[in-house]
Amino acid sequence: MKERVKNPKRLGDFLVQDGSLTPEALSRAIELQDLKDKEFRLGEILLKDGFVSKAQIGRALEQIQGIQYAECPPESIDAEVLAMLPQALAIRCCALPLRIEDQKLVVAMAEPQNLAYLNELRFSVGMPIMPRFSFRDDILDGIEKFYSETELKEGSPDQYSGNEVTLVRHAEDLQDVEFISTDTQLENSEAQRELRAGMRQRTPAVRFLSNIMAAAVEKSASDIHIEPRVGTTIVRIRVDGILRELMTMPSEYQSAVVSRVKILSNMDISERRSPQDGRFLMQHRGRRLDLRVSTLPTHFGEKVVIRILDPRSTVITLDQLGFSERHANNLKRILTLPQGMLLVTGPTGSGKSTTLYGALNLLRSPHNNIVTVEDPVEYMLDGVNQVQVHAKAGLTFASCLPSILRQDPDVIMVGEIRDGETAEVAMNAAQTGHLVLSTLHTNDSIGAVTRLRDLGVPSYLIAASVTGVMAQRLVRRLCTCRTDKPASTAYLRKLEKIGVVRGGRFHREYRPLGCPACENTGFKGRVGIYEMLLIEGNVQDAIHSGVAANDVLAIAQGSGFRSMQEDALEKLSSGVTSLDEIQRVVPWETTKAERCYSCSKEILAHFVFCPFCGEIQVKASARPVDKVQDKTRG
Repeated sequence: MKERVKNPKRLGDFLVQDGSLTPEALSRAIELQDLKDKEFRLGEILLKDGFVSKAQIGRALEQIQGIQYAECPPESIDAEVLAMLPQALAIRCCALPLRIEDQKLVVAMAEPQNLAYLNELRFSVGMPIMPRFSFRDDILDGIEKFYSETELKEGSPDQYSGNEVTLVRHAEDLQDVEFISTDTQLENSEAQRELRAGMRQRTPAVRFLSNIMAAAVEKSASDIHIEPRVGTTIVRIRVDGILRELMTMPSEYQSAVVSRVKILSNMDISERRSPQDGRFLMQHRGRRLDLRVSTLPTHFGEKVVIRILDPRSTVITLDQLGFSERHANNLKRILTLPQGMLLVTGPTGSGKSTTLYGALNLLRSPHNNIVTVEDPVEYMLDGVNQVQVHAKAGLTFASCLPSILRQDPDVIMVGEIRDGETAEVAMNAAQTGHLVLSTLHTNDSIGAVTRLRDLGVPSYLIAASVTGVMAQRLVRRLCTCRTDKPASTAYLRKLEKIGVVRGGRFHREYRPLGCPACENTGFKGRVGIYEMLLIEGNVQDAIHSGVAANDVLAIAQGSGFRSMQEDALEKLSSGVTSLDEIQRVVPWETTKAERCYSCSKEILAHFVFCPFCGEIQVKASARPVDKVQDKTRG
């Protein structure tokens, strides 16, 4: 019996067991419900016929649902709290803001377990929601009491009748958002007139799209995913390389939002069975952003992915990208050469394009003729001739390069080397007085040599053409709210698992904490992890001779090559990022080099002394004391 009281299945059972209701009264209420064809809920009948009080039902539902009961309307609500939630959204979700508690907004709701309503409220107010249960009529009375009639009249443009849904944060946000189509064709003029009319009417689809785009830009998102699901549509954004949920919206508005995106992107709004690509521009608070759009038909409707491209990233400096002084100097030296090839490698999303555009920004001048061939052209650069690949028209990387060579270029940027023909033409261009920049999809810098050989490029041509290979990854940068404490035993054990010996420079442990500036993630922005393989001297001779990639890497290490893992550890020791973050992004299983027991930097296995710190290299069990070390050095 006690167990049943603790977890009652129905409201009537709980009230009877609690002593608030007699079994006879419960039977009578159930009969009345049956007579009315269950048009009303049992709780409503109990209240209406006076079987129990509102407080008794509230306490019962609190125990059943596990959500606290709040009496409505309260005596007062702060004006600042009330202003956080637009009235139209409060009415639609039947929610009344009560107070702020522990940096959360306490909201009385008739349906506190409705996840769709909770997500919309959280997105609207910009902070976590702490739901409280209350009765629908009481909440509506509270809304009528605390929202003045003036606000009702002024808010009428933000209210829609029927089943239409409104998602409003602040009216001024929508005024700061302007969408600009890149289409110049006359046949789309009717669609553009419809779009402008819709913006003036501020339809739900327009408001949804405007709010989604504004929120994504404010959170520095790189991608927006609009994904149809069963009964709802999920909107997610990618911030600092990690996907997070932004909001949900009712599925009935998914088609309207997708159509708006298609009109802006010059797509065929009647075609829903085939993938489409497009782009449009967005003006937000003085910033002009380029948006690339891709649609994909799925089982529940069309999924839309919008890539946000900020032209400001092309003028970023090497220091902002996270280059060490050594890597920056090597890169600048390669870019000042009259000919040669720089390859940037890494997986998708590792920042290769940003690095290339940063290099082009350094090379831009009235004295250089720079021509790029890209698929697609991501950023517009003044003073650079940019060519868009068009496979259907026969314009590919390989077919375009010979024509570019007849344009008297000084610098050529090839978006990606995908086949042997493109690789060979690019290599020949690097040998004939041109500086060539391009990308490859490999895990590390030495993998570029293997990849080019697999594409059929001779070893002698690789050695003669390629000047340097840069491999990179992107890791999240710790926010200023990070914690800093002496390294714990568990932290040192994690370091040992990736080959780092205890002690040395890793005496502090940096971990994410979370604050409003980083939205409680502990990370703000990203920084690059790099390795640079310079193809010169002994390394160039080894590649020319067809030496295996692993042997080439050993020769490079003997010449001072620093791996991507070493750069990651350098940023870890200086508190730029965290250990979990570099373990998530950097491939540690590929490291084969030995490490100095004192400074943990990579050295070759046969080294007697560390070239970085000068310590003698012996096994941990046989490490000499300081006097023996001094004697050995002498």
